[in-house]
Amino acid sequence: MQFDHHLQSPYANLFLRLRDLFLSFDEIHEVKNANQTSYKDTNGYAIVLMRVREEGLRLTFAQGAKLQSQYPFLRGEGKVVRYLLLQNEEEMDEKLLKEMIGESLVLTLEHEAMRILRTQLRH
Repeated sequence: MQFDHHLQSPYANLFLRLRDLFLSFDEIHEVKNANQTSYKDTNGYAIVLMRVREEGLRLTFAQGAKLQSQYPFLRGEGKVVRYLLLQNEEEMDEKLLKEMIGESLVLTLEHEAMRILRTQLRH
């Protein structure tokens, strides 16, 4: 399990702090699998994914491309996701991360609503 790998990595304390932060949102629950630890909304849509890399702990925001204009420090060139790389707890700005998570939840709800609307309009 990737979760166990996180706990045995040099980034274990950072991982646990971030985990607590994500789980402080009532709308978010944790999903563990062999590749990553995911934090999803109550409908099962990904908000953020965490994975240890050699260079640090990567937080991948599922709606990151939509967040990038507001948070230009996010990395990545994909159509949908962007990531933030943290190497230590001192880099963790809890207030900023809470803001980003909240915005991610809103974007995910909007995405879900649009998907439902499109499905209804097709029928």
